[in-house]
This record gives sequence, structure tokens and C-alpha cells, in this order.
Amino acid sequence: MNILVDQKNNFKANFGYIFRSSGIFYCPSNVKTTMSVMNYFKEKNFLEVGGIITQRKIDGELISRENVEFKDANVLNFVFESAAECSVEIEFFCNQNLRIPYAAVMAFYESEHSVSIIHNYCRNHSLIELEEKHALLNGRETCWFVSDTNRLSNNNFVAVFHNGHSLLPSQTFKLKGTQKDQKDILIEGEMPELRPFETYKFELNKILKESSEEIQSGAIWFRLEFESLSSFPRLLLIEASSNGEVQVTHSDIDYESIGTNVVSGGVGYTKIPHIMREVHKPILEVDPGYPQNARIFVSTDKNDKVPHGNGSYYHLDTINSVTFTEQNQKLPSRIHTALSGFFDEASLVPFRSCLGIVHKERPPKHTHWFPFDLKYSPTLEITAYSEIYPPISSLIEVTFKLYTPDTLNIFECVITYERLEDVPQSFPITEIISLTGARINIDQPHYLLMNSNYGGFFAFVSHTSSASISIEHTF
Repeated sequence: MNILVDQKNNFKANFGYIFRSSGIFYCPSNVKTTMSVMNYFKEKNFLEVGGIITQRKIDGELISRENVEFKDANVLNFVFESAAECSVEIEFFCNQNLRIPYAAVMAFYESEHSVSIIHNYCRNHSLIELEEKHALLNGRETCWFVSDTNRLSNNNFVAVFHNGHSLLPSQTFKLKGTQKDQKDILIEGEMPELRPFETYKFELNKILKESSEEIQSGAIWFRLEFESLSSFPRLLLIEASSNGEVQVTHSDIDYESIGTNVVSGGVGYTKIPHIMREVHKPILEVDPGYPQNARIFVSTDKNDKVPHGNGSYYHLDTINSVTFTEQNQKLPSRIHTALSGFFDEASLVPFRSCLGIVHKERPPKHTHWFPFDLKYSPTLEITAYSEIYPPISSLIEVTFKLYTPDTLNIFECVITYERLEDVPQSFPITEIISLTGARINIDQPHYLLMNSNYGGFFAFVSHTSSASISIEHTF
């Protein structure tokens, strides 16, 4: 397949003319699903937008469509909680170039025993993108990781695909399973014809049950191959237990099938947030979906150096940083990594948070924003990539702005630090709110925006319920 996803275009937001920014989400039955978005259009780019939110049945049939706008508040929250599953599309429009077609929307999935948060993962391409061939339609998706194959017998695993505006003919999909030092297993199945905007679920347990392929005990990475005609083929990955625990994450591009550019002489890093010290069985998972001609070596701060091979994971009890190099000094610009772990020993479903690596071609990032819900004791987790972005000589200044769903007022505070080492690795959100002088009066997601004169931070937000934890990176 002669396709190259050039990360330099992503860093430059080089997506062509974008006057519509959107996302599609799956709403499971009997799981409270809240889609949350802040008016970052105005905050970051001084743009005024109008929006539409559309709810559809799983077969694509329209249920409702409503106009949405940031008229009375800087945060919009949309709650869906029903016995019937559905999909929800959120679209924002502007008469100026929005630059990025992916709307920065977060979704909270809440059940009786868990909370899980994920950013926008799928969208319907515009006709302009399709005509100019800016749309990636080849579904070559990886990152469907199961750390222990014993859970395949006990939990339910589903990958959710949202078809776009085109009728999608029936096709044969391929599921590949990769286990360390084992021959890959390959399973083919039939994907039915999909109506416009229909939602399709790859049911992993059913696919494996109907196959004669033998899976060994241990960890396994699954990859899916299929085609789309109008929507971005990223998948929502759901793992659910019989007692109601639910965790979501997303797939990502399989760069063994779809190429990416290299960073000559590059070194990649993944920093581990402090909160991973508090979870049960914390690991960093490194996906096998990278270019076949690359020879990747992985080093931890234990001074080891091992070849990556066809997938690996590392226990994080005492690891703060992981380093990636390539034998011929040609590091792939994208290597998929993810944090994973359990809330405690009794947990049946682990959380998973996608990361990737940071290298010298990633531009400094000074602004981060993220939602939080106070009933889940959220914390801001901050890591610093000083190997790539050297500490600055001046004081480090961090500005926090609080945006709420009940007012247009913005609450602000500024914190200064003498050195990079003085910046807290973990910051309770309640402390930041207190410094802004704001009072939160409603039980809904709010947003914080963090801006700093140091561009080497990578941040996460954690949410903890009585029986689960979710960790998600910021926008």
C-alpha cells in the first residue's frame, strides 16, 4: 500500500480548507454518555462558530438534529442515557478557515462501577477533503491491546466503526492477532453493507469463537483491515465486564501497513505521569504497528536497551521515562505507546490511555485544555520533556483559565516557578479552582486551559470513581 501519513503536515495543521470541524461518538445502552466541548474556537483563534448536534439510530436513521451555540456559556455538555444505543455527531461551522477538521470534543462514559473518558475519535469527511484526497479511507487500525488473554473469556470486547454519508458495500475484513515470539494469526470475516451513518460493531469475542485459530496465554495485539468510503476509519474500543465495568479507548493507524515519515538521527521519549504510581499493575504498552524496515530499540531509566520486536510492554512500578531509538538513525515519527493499569486488585477492566512518542520534530506546545468533573476527584498530571525542550532561563509562568457551562465569565490565575523541577507533577484540580476564586455550582464537566511560556509540557487529566480510574491526555 503506497500511502504515507506525513506527521509534519499534522504538526503544521496542514489539512487544506476547513470550514467544518466535527466528530462522531457512540452512545452505548444503559451507559451515561456526556459529550463536552469548550469554545476553544474563540479562545485560540478568535473565531465565531455555529454548531449542529445530530442523534441517529445505530442503523443510521435520523432521530433528532438541533442547533447549538456558545451563547450563554463557554462550555456545552450533551447527555445521552437510554436503553437504546445510538450515535451522535457534533459539527461546528465557520466562514473562516478552522484549520483542523477534528473537533476537540471529549466524551465521558459513566456506569455504576466506572468512569472512562476519551477524545473525539471519528468523523465524516467533507466533500472537499474527499475530492482533494486529504481523506484517509483505508481502515488499517491497530492498538487493540489485551494485556491478558484470560480476559477474552470473561469480558466483552467491541470495536465501533461509524460509516459516513456514503453507502458502504459489503466487504471482507481481516483481523490480525500478534503475540510476542509467535506467528501472527489471521482471521477473515464478512462486514455487511452499511447504510449512510450506520454504526457497525466488530465483536471480538464472536469473531474469535467462530475461528479455529489458537491464541496463546499472555498479551495480544489485534489489528483490523477494512475499507471506508466517506468516514475516518478510527475505532472506539470498548471492554466491559459482566458486573458493569466499562472502559473505552481508541484504535490508531497501523504504520506497518500505512507508511509514515522518519526523523533522521531522532530519539523518541515517553514520560510516565506520576499518577501511574497509584494504579494496580501499571504498564506502558508499545504497539507492533510500525514500519517493517525499522529496527526499534527501547530503553528505560534502568539503563537497559532491548529490541522492540513485534509488540512489548513494560511494568512501570519504578520507571519514569522510556527512550526509543532506531538502529539506522531513522526513527519512525509515530510509534504507538499507551498507559494501562487497573484501579485496584478487584478491578476487572483496565484503563488505557494512548500516548505515542515525543521527538525533536514535534513543535513546542504552550497551550493545553481539558475537561474535568469534580465528582471524580480529578488531578492534572504534568510531565516535562527537557531532553527536547531545554529549561528556559526565565521564571516559568503558568496561567490557568476556568471555563464553565453556566456563564460566559472566565476565571483566571497565574502561578510562577523558579525552575522546571519546581512544577508539580500532580496537581489536584480543586487547588487550581481555588486559586482562580471561582465557585463551581453545577454537577457537569467544566474546562481548564493551561498556558505556559515553557513549551515542553505534556499533560494528562485523571478521574477516579469508587471502583475505576481514567487517564486521558489533554488537547
